[in-house]
Amino acid sequence: VISVGFYLDSLILLGLSVAHLMLFILYSAPPFKLKTKLLPALMLDASYAYVIPLWFVYVLVTCFIETALMFNPFFIPFTTWAFCVGLRNILRHHSADRHRDKKISATNAFLIFEKRKIITFINILQFIEVLSFTLFIFLFETYNGLLMAALALFILDLLFVVSSKYFFKTRWKLKFKTGALSLNFFYEQRFPL
Repeated sequence: VISVGFYLDSLILLGLSVAHLMLFILYSAPPFKLKTKLLPALMLDASYAYVIPLWFVYVLVTCFIETALMFNPFFIPFTTWAFCVGLRNILRHHSADRHRDKKISATNAFLIFEKRKIITFINILQFIEVLSFTLFIFLFETYNGLLMAALALFILDLLFVVSSKYFFKTRWKLKFKTGALSLNFFYEQRFPL
């Protein structure tokens, strides 16, 4: 039974590897080169940069806690969180590259839509991201009691970012960057601990 489980997980990991490579080819290589079309580019970038790699982690973790993969209640919030993080970060990248992209006529959300609308969309994304991450941790808690401490740290981190923006009245542009960077800092440095 254990060897069958490892075999099935290996097939899933192989499938994820192939999907990752295919998304990258669709994004960047002719004849597809979907990075020139805004919506497919954003979705593909978020998927191959965040969703697929985090699914690798998801598969490996679920192997160790011996639970069914796709039927877990935390799979949907986990995937939603991964996609929102990826989409928010690619939009942040677009913001930083907008002047260079304008010179070379590259596809960039900040050159197509008003900055205010994109920032509003990013703020909505961040809300969905935080909500789905919190739901993921809460649902995953049924399998591992240690994650409630991570959830508490996450909420305290968010409260600190929100309160520092409110009390110090930082500029709107800085608020967006500070909030995004704080979320990334938490996911990449505090949560793994």
